[in-house]
Amino acid sequence: LSVKLKDIPAAQLQAAPSYISGPVMDAVKYVAQYDDIKNMYANLLANAMDKQAASKVLPSYVEIIKSLSPDEARLLGIFTYNEAIPYVNILQKSTKESKAYSIVLENHTCLAKDHDLSVAYNDNMPLYFGNFIRMGILESPEGFSLEKDRYLEIENCTYLQELKINMEKKGHVFEIQKRFYKLTSYGRSFINIAVKDK
Repeated sequence: LSVKLKDIPAAQLQAAPSYISGPVMDAVKYVAQYDDIKNMYANLLANAMDKQAASKVLPSYVEIIKSLSPDEARLLGIFTYNEAIPYVNILQKSTKESKAYSIVLENHTCLAKDHDLSVAYNDNMPLYFGNFIRMGILESPEGFSLEKDRYLEIENCTYLQELKINMEKKGHVFEIQKRFYKLTSYGRSFINIAVKDK
């Protein structure tokens, strides 16, 4: 905390409101071994002590951090330099013209590889992003996608190529549905206050 506050003029510092400092001090003792989560609490507290940033520190941010796993805390770091993250759903159809389909793979990304991200439970990625949406940090707009080149890495990944070959061997049509996650205004504020280093 002292490192995060060292460049802020003394006249700009204040005591953090008790509705922020109390819950933070209570919660931080349970995450001593998780650096990413501890750092979020420190950023939150530092911003609450900075008169210029204090009005943007919401009590609900403490509850969000409490709801995060270490993997999720690491994932949110990606949104300090990305407003939107592409993902795909893989659909299986009987014919190209068919409107009926089944989803055989949901919310597939290459985040861990693209961002050299170490996550303990890679299979939980769809759950993590579902949690971010539930908390109001992210949204996934229906009927929209990002620029085509944002999906090239995902489309060319070995796992999807193998899935396509296996589906087509069985006579099914492989189709990619392009989607993306983006920060909500609430999520952007949370990232700026709790995730970006003070």
